[in-house]
Amino acid sequence: MNNLNQKMKIFITLFALTIGFTNCFAQDFVIVEQDSIEYEIKGSGEPWIVLVSGVGSSLSAYNSVFDSLSQYTTVVRYSRAGLGKSSYNINRKHFDEMVGELEALIDILKVPNHFILGGHSYGGLFIRAYAAKNPTKVDGLLSIDPTFEDYFTVLEPFEPNARQIERSEFTARFNQFTARNDEVESLFEVWNSPEKWKNWFSYPSNIPHFVLTSLKIEASPLRGSKEIMKARYEAQNRTIINSDINMQIGVSNARHYLQVDKPELTIDAFKILINLIKVANKK
Repeated sequence: MNNLNQKMKIFITLFALTIGFTNCFAQDFVIVEQDSIEYEIKGSGEPWIVLVSGVGSSLSAYNSVFDSLSQYTTVVRYSRAGLGKSSYNINRKHFDEMVGELEALIDILKVPNHFILGGHSYGGLFIRAYAAKNPTKVDGLLSIDPTFEDYFTVLEPFEPNARQIERSEFTARFNQFTARNDEVESLFEVWNSPEKWKNWFSYPSNIPHFVLTSLKIEASPLRGSKEIMKARYEAQNRTIINSDINMQIGVSNARHYLQVDKPELTIDAFKILINLIKVANKK
């Protein structure tokens, strides 16, 4: 009987491992430059989705949609250096380097061409920059309440102290977190470098781009009125308008972490992109 029990345990263990491999699930690390980058991959099929988080956020920013998306295709999420369980040995963050980190991750994981990039907040800038540098690899973009390069130009007419307010809010959130503070500096680098915007963000018009926009008025000087939220909506629209296929959905009852407040809507937007790409690739 003991031998039979032992054999059953071995069989169950092997069966569980087989199920795991069938579902294409792994949580692991890859080495990029001097850092160990945490990532998670789950699901099967194409086109793949690669998820990019906002400033200071780890792969957990997509907890609300990751498992559900993996039921439709293969999904990857990761934590940039110094975030989540990723190491921070280089101790520097510049926008170009972090885009390079994303490029390296995609290459190392051998993500098949014709994939979708999803980006929340600051991640919206990363996915556009990646598409500009690698236009033949990307077949779709989904920006989730993304920031935009002309952020202060848009907001200062409504709030002249927008720069000071934004820095103060980040300082309150990320004080004592070196990597997160460095990410904030890289974001201000983008906002303060208009001479680089065209080079960074000019991706081809044949890449479909959808954007989900939060319209919920919040207790924040930079989100506290209909006028400001309308200006944000219009600024996000300008980031997609040059795409031949584009869609913007404004959501009045969702905050900045829109994928948390409205996971079903986020998943549906990805599903539309998946179906568009599948149809296009059959032609």
